Amino acid sequence: MKIQLETPEKDGRMVSMPNSQGVQRIVMVQEGQTAVRAVDSTGYLVTYQFQQMKKADLKFISFFKDKTTLTMQNVFLHSNDTLVCLERKGRLIFEKGSAVDINRFLQKYLLLERDSLQRRPLMRNVSEEIYRNLMRDIADRQWAEYQGFQSRQDESQNAFVQAAIESQYYHRVVFYNATKDWRDDMFDDLQRIRQVESSPKKYQEGLTPRLKLYIVPHEDAWMSPNYRRALLSFLGEKYVVDELSHKEPSKMMDFYNDVDKALANLPKTREETLNLALAEKGFWVAESEKGAFIERFERDFPQSKHLSGIKMRYWKNTPMVVGTQIPSLPALNQDSTSTTLQRLAGKKTLLLLWNTWEDSCQAALTAFGTLGQKIKNVQLATLCSKNRFESWKNALRNYPFNKPSEFHFYADYLIGDVLEAVFTTKRPLLILLDEKGRYVESGSLFDSQKISRWLKE
Repeated sequence: MKIQLETPEKDGRMVSMPNSQGVQRIVMVQEGQTAVRAVDSTGYLVTYQFQQMKKADLKFISFFKDKTTLTMQNVFLHSNDTLVCLERKGRLIFEKGSAVDINRFLQKYLLLERDSLQRRPLMRNVSEEIYRNLMRDIADRQWAEYQGFQSRQDESQNAFVQAAIESQYYHRVVFYNATKDWRDDMFDDLQRIRQVESSPKKYQEGLTPRLKLYIVPHEDAWMSPNYRRALLSFLGEKYVVDELSHKEPSKMMDFYNDVDKALANLPKTREETLNLALAEKGFWVAESEKGAFIERFERDFPQSKHLSGIKMRYWKNTPMVVGTQIPSLPALNQDSTSTTLQRLAGKKTLLLLWNTWEDSCQAALTAFGTLGQKIKNVQLATLCSKNRFESWKNALRNYPFNKPSEFHFYADYLIGDVLEAVFTTKRPLLILLDEKGRYVESGSLFDSQKISRWLKE
């Protein structure tokens, strides 16, 4: 994408470095993809070269509309094409390229920008039905206009536009419902408007009849951020909580069932919607209630790119109390093979958390090995985190661990963060697990009285 800027960039307001030809280049990371941005010597011409574009997609760009104001804007781009535009007073005017028509259309109807009808409704003091029908008519006219230049080769573009129009209609009506009782001066407070738009109160009973959302039967509808938000709020309408109170775990599974039913033929959209719900604070109050939901998600989407992040968030927000199942955290054995802490289930276990650099941890390892020679019917395990793998293996060689019922695990740095959140940052730390791998108690390895009591119980 090439942009002719009205106002040049000056004073080094963006961090950049010249390449061998003297052209400034900035590397931007956008959803795992790299975009290279180049500025000519005058500062007027900006070129973005997006990599890994196998098909049409939504991208964001940034430029200075004056000396101090950085503007970020979404554009719809086709692969293997260049979109040329001018910048006038902070607004892009599209000039050349195969994506000119689609970007002009999206800009005309505010489908990629802040929608004015989500700042102030088109009219006031009419019934929800009248306003909804009016917004539906506007959406239908927009779609009819788009039919005149819709893509004959790229269904992704058509699905994206349909989703953008549908979600705009949905959010406009939701916003109207949420602000029925506002005074005129309240619409001038943008921050308050933003709060209302995201407030769970809009889902309360009384906002009836339930607003319908047409689900676009194409995976690439997900490219529209507004559609993602509309889809989540539509499917999760009755599951949003307004107060920080206990919520039945079964409600989460009800939501999962509703998503499965509504998005049966859209596996990618289903996966992404469930991931959004897990991260949405307005849905579930207690992280500990998400276990069954996440287990089902893992069964349905074992290769999901979100799975690791979902588990990390869940584990970090599940502190250990008596009777809590220890997380099935991934770990490595000494031979570099993968395992999980669930391997410890089946027998009462003493688990030592340690780090190689702590002097007290070195003493704890020696004491732990000595303890292992004295006790029976209890398996020993150590778990080292926040160390290099090789330094961990070298440290273990200095201590006499040789019982068959001993396990020695290594956890990478991210798992180390989880361990600190779940237990404490104190190391060394000795943890007692029961036969089913559930947390019983923790304490110091040098507290012989507590350990004796543990072993007798």
